[in-house]
Amino acid sequence: MTENQRKRAFGVVSCLLYLCNAIDPNNSIKNDIKDLFVLHPNIPVYMLGFTRD
Repeated sequence: MTENQRKRAFGVVSCLLYLCNAIDPNNSIKNDIKDLFVLHPNIPVYMLGFTRD
C-alpha cells in the first residue's frame, strides 16, 4: 500500500465512527472494529494508518 492508501483507510474508518456516533451515541461500531482486528491478528493494522497500540 502507498502512504496515501494507508491514510485513506484510517480516514474512512474515522469518518465512519464519527457518523455512527452522531446518529447513535450508544452504537458499538468502535468495539466491533476492534474485535474484527482481534479476530484477524494477521492483518497489520499499522499498515492501514492506525497506531500499533
